[in-house]
Amino acid sequence: MKRVMHQTTVRFGSETWDALAVASDEEGVSVAQFVREAAVERLARWQVLMKPPTQTDQLRGRVERARTASAEEIRAARALDSQRQLASAKARRVRAEFRRNSRMP
Repeated sequence: MKRVMHQTTVRFGSETWDALAVASDEEGVSVAQFVREAAVERLARWQVLMKPPTQTDQLRGRVERARTASAEEIRAARALDSQRQLASAKARRVRAEFRRNSRMP
């Protein structure tokens, strides 16, 4: 099954944005990831309240799958950031070496 991702724009006042930035930084995720997880959790609570008890286990499973997917996205983002940092460090070393080697005696 193909996973389709949708995007939206959400606007926050500066105080709320600052609080989101601090909270997401403390959690080690982006603001977008922080907001995405909050939306999934709120949706799960809403569904539990609105659905008959027979569907509660099904909804818990969906919440757990969403949390697992979110954790996997966080791990992937951290891995990409590590690769970016390594590539950036290597580029700095290559530039420095080039500068050293290109100087005329």
